[in-house]
Amino acid sequence: MKLTIGRHKDNDLVLNDNTVSGKHAEVKISENFKDFTLVDLQSANGSKVNGRKIASKKITEKDSFQFGNSKVAGPVLFKTLNNHIKQARTDFSAEFTTLLGIESQYKSKRRNLNKNYRLLAMLPRLLITIGIVVVIYLIPNLGTELRYPLMIGATLVGSTISTLGISERKKEELLDKLKTRFQLEFVCPKCGSEFYGKEGFFWKEKKTCRNKNCNATWHVN
Repeated sequence: MKLTIGRHKDNDLVLNDNTVSGKHAEVKISENFKDFTLVDLQSANGSKVNGRKIASKKITEKDSFQFGNSKVAGPVLFKTLNNHIKQARTDFSAEFTTLLGIESQYKSKRRNLNKNYRLLAMLPRLLITIGIVVVIYLIPNLGTELRYPLMIGATLVGSTISTLGISERKKEELLDKLKTRFQLEFVCPKCGSEFYGKEGFFWKEKKTCRNKNCNATWHVN
């Protein structure tokens, strides 16, 4: 795979500059999409990497580039490269495997959140129960004095109910945030179509995106 650079409109990166040749240079892309080599195509005014003229050179996003008099920043060239790779590729098995991991983490965090808040809700009730037992044990003859402990107990119960309500609302807020982040991440690695609403196993077996215009595929054991 390669990305072409030049003045002609049929290039992948078009530079509208008379000092740039029609077919000025190209970036060769390795099969694993991790290594990139810039090759000058015997252009009239040459290609430079970090200010030095080159015929062929491995490049990274940290480099700066010049084609004729046109300067191109590393992030700009590599954004074009990444978009070109994504459009040309069809096999996204590695990225889909990552999505399955994201789904697994989401489910685990959701379970833990529900579990922790359930324990938090039980704790106040347990403490109140223990407190009432202790009071009954220490004051065997309640008599007219029963009124005050009951008032205190009622206050504690009311406070507990309020606390539990707050804990439940906080839990729902955290669950909503967790769900939103997952929805934003659980998407087609090529076109960005949402996968949320169906389990990862469904998409694993389907092997294709829900978007009919997207040709992404994956094959995961």
